[in-house]
Amino acid sequence: MILPFLNLSGDASVDYIVDGVVDSLITDLSTHVLDSFVISRSTAFAYKGRSVPVRQVGSELCVRFVLEGSVSADRSHIRVNVQLIDAETDEHLWAERFDRSAGISGRSRKRLWAACRAALGLRWSALKPPDATATSTAQTLKT
Repeated sequence: MILPFLNLSGDASVDYIVDGVVDSLITDLSTHVLDSFVISRSTAFAYKGRSVPVRQVGSELCVRFVLEGSVSADRSHIRVNVQLIDAETDEHLWAERFDRSAGISGRSRKRLWAACRAALGLRWSALKPPDATATSTAQTLKT
């Protein structure tokens, strides 16, 4: 589950960047990380603007891991903080900060999303146990 990130910029016009980071992560993790289960954007964004404990999110959506974060951006800098949390224990499993100068151009956002995706994909794959049913179904479809 990827929760909507917080906009720490104090500028509502940056919301599209914040939502774009989350959108890209949802898409990338659901399509590029094998055997991942990622809650839909519409369900995730139902939590936007709400302060809900991670354990509650995990319980409501039957998910084990929750990704949360924040974005701070201006014309010359963008910073994204991301944390992967175990929804059962509320323990931080992984955290990373991504800083990019040169503003919020399309190229900067693509580099930022690629860095997030790479870091999260590796960690997420390591945490998620393989699902024998999904694996056998995927192998059946390939043959």
